[in-house]
Amino acid sequence: KNLEPAKALVDWIVSKDAQQVLSEKKTYFFPVRTDVSAGKGLPPLSEIKLVDYDRIRAAQEKKRIIERWVTEVLGQ
Repeated sequence: KNLEPAKALVDWIVSKDAQQVLSEKKTYFFPVRTDVSAGKGLPPLSEIKLVDYDRIRAAQEKKRIIERWVTEVLGQ
């Protein structure tokens, strides 16, 4: 529907200037660019232990997980 403005937003958000602005503000933002460092108080991304996420299993379990979430969280 608004493809050109969406492309412009993506182009801007991944630009060095935008990445620097976002990382300098207290947004707890990790830049996607290697030439921009994370904001003050945040460790380097290389020091963060990431969750081991099995996308295939998650896809296989998607329906069951959603049904359980709806039951337990929404009470339906």
